[in-house]
Amino acid sequence: MENVTRLVCEAIHVNFPQYFANFPPNNPIRLGDFGNLRNDIFMYEGNLESNFGIELGIVKKGQHGNLKFNSSSSISIINNIDLETTSLPNTPEINGGISIKFGAANSVLFSATGCSISAIENKINLGEQIINLLENDKWDNWYVVTSIIEARTLHLYVSGGENASVTLKAKVNTGSADLFDAGIDSQLVSESQITTKFVGEKGTIPIIGLSRLSKSLFGKHVFKAKYLVGNGKQEDLRKALAEGKASGKVSKEILGLIDIDDTED
Repeated sequence: MENVTRLVCEAIHVNFPQYFANFPPNNPIRLGDFGNLRNDIFMYEGNLESNFGIELGIVKKGQHGNLKFNSSSSISIINNIDLETTSLPNTPEINGGISIKFGAANSVLFSATGCSISAIENKINLGEQIINLLENDKWDNWYVVTSIIEARTLHLYVSGGENASVTLKAKVNTGSADLFDAGIDSQLVSESQITTKFVGEKGTIPIIGLSRLSKSLFGKHVFKAKYLVGNGKQEDLRKALAEGKASGKVSKEILGLIDIDDTED
């Protein structure tokens, strides 16, 4: 069985190239946290405000909708739905559930609904303060959490075998026929060969954005986001990801993907 932490963290980064995983997703984390990054795993070291007295300034907030992926095309999701008339006009009540079959070991299913994002607005000012720390030998060029994505509901499963499966049930008023997209509160009925599962409530932060200092072409330090591309091109990433899901082998090494620092002004 592959290391679950590395498996999940890499799957999230590959499928959401501009973000990284907060794993496990119930780990307490906030903007301004800093730490190391190894094998796409963020390891907390401290917080800019707590350790250095650096204020983050204005925080932008927005909606990010639903985020989901299957790491392998072998994963199948079946919605079992019965509709009943309710007192609310044009609003059916759904009584049903979700059956998930994985078809392979080490497959990851991720579904986060009702996502909201918070991000540090003035990264230029923040970068200047971090450069000052570096110049005074107080900074080890750590990665900084500059954005976080909070989910209203979260489903994260990792299969331990080709016959792995999960069955959920739910009851909710919604107009959506996709129970994951509806962001329902569901109950786990049964599971088989599931290595890891996280079913999070509102406030869970499964995804983070990271930035750190890097040098520009002229040797000047700049504070930029880190993200993933395919051989230096975003279109290569999309192609590689589709091919990887078909083969069931989604990893940066196999797909030839590389991490780069954003160098845009």
